[in-house]
Amino acid sequence: MTKSKILLKEILDEFSQILNRITEQIKNANNIAVIGHVNPDGDCVGSQLGLVLALNKIGKNAIPINEGKFKGIYKEYYEKHFEKDITNEYDLYIILDVPNKDRAGGFSNKIDFQKTIVIDHHITNDNFGKINWVSDKFIATAEMVFILLISMDFDFKECEVSQYLLNALLSDNGFFQHIRNDKYLSLLVSYLMIENGADSKISYDLMFSNNSIETEKLFALALQRLSSIYDGNVMWTYLTEEDKKKFDYPNFESGLVFREMMSIRGVKVSVFFKIDEEQNKIDISFRSTDDVDVSQVAASFGGGGHKVAAGVSVNGEFLDIKKQVFEKLEKILQKT
Repeated sequence: MTKSKILLKEILDEFSQILNRITEQIKNANNIAVIGHVNPDGDCVGSQLGLVLALNKIGKNAIPINEGKFKGIYKEYYEKHFEKDITNEYDLYIILDVPNKDRAGGFSNKIDFQKTIVIDHHITNDNFGKINWVSDKFIATAEMVFILLISMDFDFKECEVSQYLLNALLSDNGFFQHIRNDKYLSLLVSYLMIENGADSKISYDLMFSNNSIETEKLFALALQRLSSIYDGNVMWTYLTEEDKKKFDYPNFESGLVFREMMSIRGVKVSVFFKIDEEQNKIDISFRSTDDVDVSQVAASFGGGGHKVAAGVSVNGEFLDIKKQVFEKLEKILQKT
């Protein structure tokens, strides 16, 4: 038996109990809502659409539901496939890539949580479902959805399930830039997705060949505002709602900025503030190297994520919030 087959068997064996429980729930349901988190990213929307397509192929009536707001390419290519609210009752609610009830959106009070399955790779997940499959062994929720479908003996032929899931996986691992958990698992799942019909060139073009002039102008503005603190260990920048309105691009994707900030020599942490003064709201995103756990900072404000990628939305004055963030980062950096 090859190493790849051994690894796949080990994964299926390790999670066999939870996979069987999820499969049984799916078999007994007809109408299924597949829900993702607000302000969805590539892993969220790709996992939702991949699972919905698979469920529909096996005879279920599955609907993807996501409140939005959809950003950048996800707005252009994916938003049209989604319902924005829960308008019917469902036999089963499968909630993907969502760490807590609030992140499911304003319609979360319409969900019957006694009929829920939560699948998520964020270790900070609240385990708020009836059945919870939460594991940070996986770099993306898309990997977990794919493993679930493998365990169900799903036929990937003549459908786009693998493509949606590969798009999702590669968006979350930055085309293998951020493989820090089980690198062999991520490579194996990617290989199996491609073997089952996905094309990595399609994923690449979707993520890196779709920038508009407005995107590049905002990107340049964010780079102009780059600042470093703590001997160059922390790099940070910001954009405002006014900036986005000026360039007529309200859903700027922060991945471009993070790639540049983290490429600077000596940087251990990068912070991106998105400021909405009218709403008194600040979205804060973090990225880091392996030795700095930015999820601790996000969690201290009520957010979450991974050790090397986390985020939170807070209300308050920018200067006050920024000061608090940097103080918390300084304490964490002192421990490394």
